Amino acid sequence: MSSIKSVTLPKLKQHIEVRLEVISKLGEAGFGGTGVPACGIGGFAQAGTPVPPKSKKRVLKWLPGSSSDIPLPKGVALFPLQKHRDERGYFMEVLRFSLLRRIRFTPRQISVSETQPGVIKAFHFHERQADLFCPLVGRFRIVLLDGRLKSATCGYGYSIYTAPAQSFVLYIPPQVAHGYQVLSNHPGLMLYVMNREYDPSDEHRVAWDDSRVGFPWNE
Repeated sequence: MSSIKSVTLPKLKQHIEVRLEVISKLGEAGFGGTGVPACGIGGFAQAGTPVPPKSKKRVLKWLPGSSSDIPLPKGVALFPLQKHRDERGYFMEVLRFSLLRRIRFTPRQISVSETQPGVIKAFHFHERQADLFCPLVGRFRIVLLDGRLKSATCGYGYSIYTAPAQSFVLYIPPQVAHGYQVLSNHPGLMLYVMNREYDPSDEHRVAWDDSRVGFPWNE
């Protein structure tokens, strides 16, 4: 841990909540499916710059037909996954390499993290590494903070609340700080895919409760 660097993130300007309870109503999208696409890149609708809300907190739900209006930082992409269920359980595709080619993401390392209920892991920050998050077990509050100084959403914080009925993959570009909190009463399991192997020189941390950031964890 001694090689992990500390960085300074911008002060939180706005906090936007995105709740995915109704994401499943978008249809059979996923990576190889049809229907209404999710927010994404390369054939999917890409997230645009959100209109600054009047208050510091804005709660949105992902409603049918509104995928392009999901207020995520530019370059962040969220892809829904489809579970095929029967009496035996379910089958779910997680990644297709055709999509990774479209978003110019070359996997270099895949990891899994188990986290106990209530634990917060944040904030992580990379200058060069991009990440794919895929929650597998449990409910999460995934948090993002745009640390790109030239970004229109620099200083914007986002809380994405997962829903048990809807799985997804979240693409996080470099210089967007990220982390999560486990909200379920059992351990959460998160799958990570990175486009670079672990590099201590690109591992940066900011404490989850850093007063200089002021992220509203208690809301």
